[in-house]
Amino acid sequence: MNLIGLWSSDIFYYDNFEDTIIGFTEEGMGFIAYIRPLYYDIILFKWFLNEDKLITLKGYKNIVSCDDELEESKDIDLFFENLSIKESTDNNPYGSKIDTIEFSQPIMGDLSKFGLLDKNILSHTIYKDVILLSTL
Repeated sequence: MNLIGLWSSDIFYYDNFEDTIIGFTEEGMGFIAYIRPLYYDIILFKWFLNEDKLITLKGYKNIVSCDDELEESKDIDLFFENLSIKESTDNNPYGSKIDTIEFSQPIMGDLSKFGLLDKNILSHTIYKDVILLSTL
């Protein structure tokens, strides 16, 4: 199972002004971010897979930014343990094949299914924005 990259909940729909993105780095760090124009609500987490390929996510910080200004940054204790992940392929609205992951339970609101946005997480604009906000 290769989770490294950025995964989008809204990649299955036509253009949208908001999205929920989950990102996984090779170093075991990650984030889930609700994004809309000039607004980010981000949860930073650590992640790992156990020997049964079940994932644990341990959220430790919530960051909210509006109009490019830090609104809130606080420590949190969010924990998802031993979630299974189903990998599959779906079609996007334009008929292209897209890799998907689906968690055994919702991890933000009612969201559990995400489509691959980009495998190259470290050079993506969203990742760079998240890193910048996490250092403020």
